[in-house]
Amino acid sequence: ELDEGIHYYGDYGCTKVGYPEPAAAPRSDFQVFLSDLDFCGNESIKVVRSEAATASQETGMYIHDFLQKLTRFPSTEAERAAAVAAEPEEIRKRLLQLFERTASDAVLRPYFYIDEGDRVLNEVSIITAAGDVRRPDRVVIKPDHVMIIDYKTGSEHQKVYEKQLSEYRECLSGMGYADVRTEILYID
Repeated sequence: ELDEGIHYYGDYGCTKVGYPEPAAAPRSDFQVFLSDLDFCGNESIKVVRSEAATASQETGMYIHDFLQKLTRFPSTEAERAAAVAAEPEEIRKRLLQLFERTASDAVLRPYFYIDEGDRVLNEVSIITAAGDVRRPDRVVIKPDHVMIIDYKTGSEHQKVYEKQLSEYRECLSGMGYADVRTEILYID
């Protein structure tokens, strides 16, 4: 149940602060509601699931919600088992596979098994020059570059994903970061 006055619809939808009704119609597939909005830090997010969501989509959203809480992935087998112990069996299996996949991926590993001094921002809001809000899933600030990672399920919307990552890159470049890179982590 939506109990606050701030709504965010879709990746390129609208945000309207202080009103109980949205400024535009929601996308038909999902609706995200932001509470405790604070543009300077991480926000708590409540995802209102659509009745039309498939089991696979539900699993993907659950995993996404789990990942947004992690700044560093567990690096040992024991740490991984402990991190997912309370999760349902299917989710636990998928998360363990994801941890293994990122640990063995030369490109992704440095952004999930981070070094001392790296800064990780999960689900941080970025306000564009036009006043629009963008929310990359994971931003890792390294001493010499920034990596933006977005979690996705399915590759059928690859062009949309690439456009979204390009917008994130432009936002961070506009903030003065010289070397901004992007990656998609498929979580299905």
